[in-house]
Amino acid sequence: MSASTSASPSAASLAVETSRSTYSVTLTRGGERSSDRTSRFDADFDGIAGLVRRVLAAADCPVSDVEAIAVNSGPGNLTSVRAGLSYVNGLSFATGAPVHYASTLEVLAFLAEGEAAGRPVLVAHPARGAQSSISYLGLFGAQGAPSFWFGPVEEAAERLAGLPEVVVAGANRRYALGGLAGLALHDSGVDAASSDGLAAMLDAGRLQLATAPVAPVTEESALFAQPA
Repeated sequence: MSASTSASPSAASLAVETSRSTYSVTLTRGGERSSDRTSRFDADFDGIAGLVRRVLAAADCPVSDVEAIAVNSGPGNLTSVRAGLSYVNGLSFATGAPVHYASTLEVLAFLAEGEAAGRPVLVAHPARGAQSSISYLGLFGAQGAPSFWFGPVEEAAERLAGLPEVVVAGANRRYALGGLAGLALHDSGVDAASSDGLAAMLDAGRLQLATAPVAPVTEESALFAQPA
């Protein structure tokens, strides 16, 4: 569902991204976007609520004008993802604004679409830290619906067999570019999800509408339990 269907000129939408230790928030109002970001490790970090307040205040936008909220449901740093979802679920309950969401892999694939230009996209998001190729993986635009799985990036070779060209995205894409020999792989340059990406997905109607409080995506989630 797109946020652009609102008839009120003062209506706004808010996108909250907390899949990493660096949080970002984007406000869309009247066709214009404003964003801010902070790390939860900064000495003056005052929480997601403080970040949202700054973004709203800078645009002179009361929270009552927010008619839709977008959020990344993970996977990612679980503490950060849970913090973002708790805030967004609470804000939705308090204001009545509906929540729209996508997984980290879907956001990364969306951000890579421009570079992909119709080619399949392999997303590799770290699951065991920056030094491990164990990843949350997603293949988009190959055949039918996207497929998701969890494991070493190198295991993607079998799923990519027969595809003439694949664009890779996500912070673990370097393992794909360096370890999947014999495949025509192209670097999208997309490293991490962003609140701006979420805002664009909301405007394009590319997010899922929540009918209950949004829960974090982890390796135990049904998303990664689908058959090969």
